[in-house]
Amino acid sequence: MKPSVWGAAVLALSAGTALAVDPQRPASSQYQSIIPTSTSGTYYNPALNNIPGAVTPSLSYPGGFDFQPSIDRSRIAVPGTVNVPVPDPSRINPSIVSGGTQQPRWRLGVYSKDTDTGVRIVQVVQGGSAARAGLEPEDVIISVNGFQVGYVNGTLYDTSSEFERLADRNGWVNMLVMDRRNRMLVNLPVQLDSRLSRITGQITYRDNYRLPANSIALVELKEIVRPGAPMVTLNTRRIVTTQNQYPVPFEIDFDPQLVDSRRTYVLTASIVTGGQTMYMMQQPVQVLAPGSSNQLSLVLDRVTAYNGVGNPYASRDQQIERVVAWFREYLKRDPSAQELLVYQSQFDRGLTMQDVQADILGMPLVWNQADRDKVQYIVNLHQMLIGRQPTNEELQYWLSRYDAQQGIRRDLAREFLAAVGNPGY
Repeated sequence: MKPSVWGAAVLALSAGTALAVDPQRPASSQYQSIIPTSTSGTYYNPALNNIPGAVTPSLSYPGGFDFQPSIDRSRIAVPGTVNVPVPDPSRINPSIVSGGTQQPRWRLGVYSKDTDTGVRIVQVVQGGSAARAGLEPEDVIISVNGFQVGYVNGTLYDTSSEFERLADRNGWVNMLVMDRRNRMLVNLPVQLDSRLSRITGQITYRDNYRLPANSIALVELKEIVRPGAPMVTLNTRRIVTTQNQYPVPFEIDFDPQLVDSRRTYVLTASIVTGGQTMYMMQQPVQVLAPGSSNQLSLVLDRVTAYNGVGNPYASRDQQIERVVAWFREYLKRDPSAQELLVYQSQFDRGLTMQDVQADILGMPLVWNQADRDKVQYIVNLHQMLIGRQPTNEELQYWLSRYDAQQGIRRDLAREFLAAVGNPGY
């Protein structure tokens, strides 16, 4: 590793010894895991506290971390203890996963070899993430965000899988690396390269109405398959807005390798409050065409029919399109033709979009996703509709409402949708 990169942030390491362990795996009594304790841009390594003569560094870098590794601190190895590994369902041995064809998003930019003591770098790609971070051939990556990589007890945990699991939205990870020059350890923040590209911009709307708290801006990248046919949604970005937020910034990713210049791609946007659309675009904006910009300003108009109640959608096609989007988001599947016919018939009888959304949220599949547990179901409602965990007070309130509704989830979801559309919630 280039000396200018790691400076004094090192820890003596004897040959063949790794000082970072995965808290989900057996750990020697003298080691601890490397765990980020701050997201402010300064990284602190608690493992160094128990190593005699070790230097405890603080590394700062632009942007800081915003990832939150799913690490159970109660299972961190500490001196004098023996940890029994607990299976981590989020960390599956990639060699036993079949059928996965999706290309990894994040790239370090190295050719490497997996070993029992880490991942040894064989070659560094010029201009890549590793080169910018100062990594060199024969450096050894010991862990990523505190999780060991390479062969661990005969099982391969490759860096590519760990990058996909642990990198934050902007590609930041923290790696423990053994410098090949002096066999010292260094904590190295690295921003990985993404194979995805990004469309960014801002959403504006034509009046000065203050958005209710927790309104949701929806930006969708779609493909027009053929004139008159429903558009195919390729990616959806949900942004939970705050009061007085204007304009609303957005970003949405796409894979440039999947973009076909012969096809037509568009961007749509809307602002939803309490399950109803307050603002939407009159016409979608074409994107990803040769010479088009990936920096956009989307202008939304207020939905004429919106008054806090009733059906704010301008056409039946828009109603069905929203139903399909909810099925995909909440149920992870498309609605059947029969289900769509039922909803169309109910729309004719005056069913509102909020009723439809409540009906979907009350379906058994959503209940099963919460392990048939009312606490988890209420937590999931908060995550899906307002993008955050409930406070303890909110959780207790909605548990009482669940019981008052006698466990009828559709009625609870309808009440919840009305509440999140209230600016005071």
